[in-house]
Amino acid sequence: RMEVTLKDGFIGLHDIKYPDYQTSANGCWSLSYSMLLKSRGVNLSQEEIRCWRPDYPEGTPPEEMANPERKMLMNADGGNAVYPNADLAMKVLPNTAMNQLRLEPFESALLTLNGKPLEKDQAQIVQDEYCAQVKTRLQEQITEAIVAHQSPVSIAWDGHYVTITGISEDGNTIRYEESRGAGTNSPRTRTMTLDK
Repeated sequence: RMEVTLKDGFIGLHDIKYPDYQTSANGCWSLSYSMLLKSRGVNLSQEEIRCWRPDYPEGTPPEEMANPERKMLMNADGGNAVYPNADLAMKVLPNTAMNQLRLEPFESALLTLNGKPLEKDQAQIVQDEYCAQVKTRLQEQITEAIVAHQSPVSIAWDGHYVTITGISEDGNTIRYEESRGAGTNSPRTRTMTLDK
């Protein structure tokens, strides 16, 4: 496991960095996945991860092995993700678990009070409380993953994965690795507030 340290105001895994930018259009997930494995001492490149195919145990029903949706995902450079490929981690890291947390976007149009849509100021109050609870949940989950499990966090928003490697002492800012930007001078290690 990697060492968790406090440096430059961030509690985190300071020695884990993306080795490169993503090498395919949908390569963000595989590069983030490679950092999860690297935190456990397994070095697989993003290309090796994208080439991985599951080993079906003897007796697996043929319809499961021939699942056209799964085959399309495994053989196309689009639509793949970290969590649906969790069995790769189980194969190379026995006795390892992977958790997924999904935070739904706030939808004020779905809220009603006594059967009527909320007024604008009422909706804002609910939205502010929702955002505060999401922020608290993110702070707790990111801190637990990094401090208790010595693991970076793969997080996707708007269909793009980045890897969180640290959280500020006050819990308001994350440090993360960005895989987009090959051929540019943009930094791979970046920070962002949890509010954003």
